[in-house]
Amino acid sequence: MNPFGYPPRVWQLFIDAPRAGELAGGLTAEAATRANGSRLRLQVKMTRSRIDDARFQAYGCPTTIAVGAWIAGWVVGKELQELSGMSMKIIRETLEIPDDRTHCALLGEDLLKSLLSLTRSN
Repeated sequence: MNPFGYPPRVWQLFIDAPRAGELAGGLTAEAATRANGSRLRLQVKMTRSRIDDARFQAYGCPTTIAVGAWIAGWVVGKELQELSGMSMKIIRETLEIPDDRTHCALLGEDLLKSLLSLTRSN
């Protein structure tokens, strides 16, 4: 049941919310938008520059939650340098996010930039 007509991939990630929750230890990256108050938090555990595990927390619409879930799954097993290639455009295309929810994909890109910034300072 998808009464609001969200793209199927977005709706499934919203309903299932894989990797939702918290990780003890590790790094925590955050991104937010002032315009609508949406927030994403990504916690990762790493071995050197490889991400071993990730969890997300989100406050926002189903698309924001879906973006958080997708990113948390996508980063696992990735080397840090692979994260810099992810963009809002790719997130939008992958999840079939409509124009009126572009800000959700941008929030996901900002979250990854935040994580990369944290890893450079640690």
